[in-house]
Amino acid sequence: MIDDKLGLKSWSEDPAFLAQLYSFAQANGSGSFYAIWNDGTAKPMSEMPIVVFGDEGGVHIVAENFVQLLHLLTFDTEIHVDFDGVYFYKDEEDYEESEDLEEFLDWVKENYGLDQIEEPDELMEAAQSKYQAVFEDWFGQYYSDEE
Repeated sequence: MIDDKLGLKSWSEDPAFLAQLYSFAQANGSGSFYAIWNDGTAKPMSEMPIVVFGDEGGVHIVAENFVQLLHLLTFDTEIHVDFDGVYFYKDEEDYEESEDLEEFLDWVKENYGLDQIEEPDELMEAAQSKYQAVFEDWFGQYYSDEE
């Protein structure tokens, strides 16, 4: 997706807020999206934390960096986002493998040495443990759900 900041502007139009977030991909079919957060530590963009903005609320760190997001995507389901949390869920009875999953898994393995993830929550919890509190402090300067 093109980073036109439109989705981010629904959270805050403050230029300082918009300057530190780069939306880059739709996260699910209902309008949630992923953004790279420049946490001010001067690391390369590929090493910056990944945030998901929920279409009906909720903003959560999901990965420590872009490669970890790719690893999460190998689970092959859409992310679910709400105010209290974020998770991937696969109902084995309704699950249909994505059309190009095998090619994607081969590419991720060849380029990053990663196999298909079995427990995405563990990776997200580690990223949240590292970044969520700091992100919430920063985010709170620009957005409050209190009226």
